Amino acid sequence: AHRKDGSRRTMKSRMTWCLAALLALTAVSASQAQSPGTVLVVANANNPQSVALANYYMNRRGIPASNKLLLAWDASDNADTCTLAHYNANIAAPVYAKIATLAAIDYIVLCRNLPIKISDTSGSVDSALAGKSTTKRSNPYAGRTNAFTSAAYGVYLVTRLDGWSWGDAVGLVNRGLAKAKPTAPFVLDKDPAKDAGSDTLTYNMLFDSANTKLIALGKPTLLNTSSTFLDPAVAIAGYISWGSNDANFSITAYNNLTFAPGAIAETLVSTSASNLRYPGGWQSQIALLIRNGITGVKGYVAEPFTSATARPQILFPRYAGGANLASSFYASSPYMGWKDVIVGDPLCAPYAP
Repeated sequence: AHRKDGSRRTMKSRMTWCLAALLALTAVSASQAQSPGTVLVVANANNPQSVALANYYMNRRGIPASNKLLLAWDASDNADTCTLAHYNANIAAPVYAKIATLAAIDYIVLCRNLPIKISDTSGSVDSALAGKSTTKRSNPYAGRTNAFTSAAYGVYLVTRLDGWSWGDAVGLVNRGLAKAKPTAPFVLDKDPAKDAGSDTLTYNMLFDSANTKLIALGKPTLLNTSSTFLDPAVAIAGYISWGSNDANFSITAYNNLTFAPGAIAETLVSTSASNLRYPGGWQSQIALLIRNGITGVKGYVAEPFTSATARPQILFPRYAGGANLASSFYASSPYMGWKDVIVGDPLCAPYAP
């Protein structure tokens, strides 16, 4: 009996040790997937402010100096749009060549003053780099719940530090390092007029699903089902609406939106990132949300169709559950090589333990 009890204790201690080792290994794996060493930072060598932004971000995040790539982008070619040939030769080729010299890159951060849109395809530079494709393809990480690694999925998570001013871009860096404000609500602003269309009704229902999941996580929410375009008059932790596509859109209310540190957003607007660097555009722009204090946001350089937008029932619960900004947006986005632009520090994780 003594030997049996002793055997049980030995077996139990071994099982405990194995479980502890497994948990430790999982934690190490997850932390490596979000390490500053897995981030490649890309800037315009011919623009001092672009280089300064890259240096500032890398210093604040502790990203190794070897993980910086300066592209010799012509100073006269600072427009938001580049040709496909220019993208392939002067952006994609040097970026992928640089990655081949580094140990393990999962994230790519593009600093302000680099092109956003490829003229030949109307797709975004960011999404093309992410999916290694200048044509629309399925996102292999969509719907996944595990930590991202490029080695596992064969793609990269690309974000951008940008906005209407250099101050706006620097603000994204600073806010990306802040912890979340627990009392700040996630605002889900439905447009009841969209219930009339089968496509838009389906998406309206996703607002409800996101709200239910956030409540289950113990996060404060504000689900608006009225015809009024919402101005909650409080700092927001997360935001989704139809933007200027809302039947009762109010530019005043949109302009009044304010955000808590770490806040993220999605708006269902076709060209919400068409004027990311300069004010303008005929639809509501995510650059205004950046100016008002958002930490991360997704937009589009051209019509993506509703099916390409981020799924809020994945985006917000994943982020609020502790995942980083980049993996939350990409896990909720169906496509790569498309029109998407994701702005913010990819490693930002204000709800992480």
